[in-house]
Amino acid sequence: MDSGTGTERAREFADALGRLQRDGGTLLVVGATPGDTHGRACRRLLGSSEQPRVVGRTDGSCSAGSARTGSKDRLIDLAVEARNGAAACSDAGDSTGTGPTAGPGSPEAGTARRTVAETPAAFGARVADAVAELTTDADDPRVCVDSLLPVVEELGPERTFEWYHTVSADVRAAGGVCHAHLPLARDDDLVRRFETLVDATIELRLVDGRPEQRWFVHGEVTSDWLPLRE
Repeated sequence: MDSGTGTERAREFADALGRLQRDGGTLLVVGATPGDTHGRACRRLLGSSEQPRVVGRTDGSCSAGSARTGSKDRLIDLAVEARNGAAACSDAGDSTGTGPTAGPGSPEAGTARRTVAETPAAFGARVADAVAELTTDADDPRVCVDSLLPVVEELGPERTFEWYHTVSADVRAAGGVCHAHLPLARDDDLVRRFETLVDATIELRLVDGRPEQRWFVHGEVTSDWLPLRE
């Protein structure tokens, strides 16, 4: 790639990111990467604890819970039993509180509102409710679902697709940024399906132990592989 083309692409990419940050958007974070690669990307996308945020934690694959939480945050956890497939398929049964939320590495843990959903269906409903509440009166909300896989496995691709479409549309309409994680290769059929919902896909990889990211801003520009910094 010649320097002129590289400079032009970098400028187009910066402009596209600026529009997403200004107008709101929906992102999909993909890549079958080991370690904390998804967690690092998630912490960057969630932004500061000063921003209103909803974090839906299904299997902890992106370690979203290790990000600092604040009083404006809503944490929705899928119960361990449901993650293991041992819970009954029912919308009933969840609990809400403000107890410790994230464990070690979270200096502000305990201040966020936390709900535990006993089933994937209940998890989806609680996240949708929290997003609806947040986007009613918040500017620039941030929303994360740390892995769509447990929800897809329980509810099926179609119901999960419709649910994420509704959640992400609400966040986008409020000028916020919503991202979900699919820890699969970008050429996976499930990734391709969910890509039709989003404004951009972020692909992750490890090179010699160093995490990198590549952005596909759909219909606009594809970035080079870039370092993924904390």
